[in-house]
Amino acid sequence: MVEAAQEVKQAIQEYLYSEDVSRFIRGYICDDRGDLVPDYTLDASLYGVFGFGLLPADDHRVVATMRAVENGLWVKTISAVWQDT
Repeated sequence: MVEAAQEVKQAIQEYLYSEDVSRFIRGYICDDRGDLVPDYTLDASLYGVFGFGLLPADDHRVVATMRAVENGLWVKTISAVWQDT
């Protein structure tokens, strides 16, 4: 069981970390031709890289991934205070 877990960990680091975007990717999807292409979609599931103990939170790849998630998913709104005069 430990050997299988180590293989999964190795595969995630090898195939799901993208040097192109300097962060982890969600996975791979099939395009219209049936080719596997990286899924660069940002979502909260990328938290699992450190949430499930794959890598420590201070690993540079985790930090870059979480920054990308924060920047990409943060709702940027303008807040105002209503003042009845």
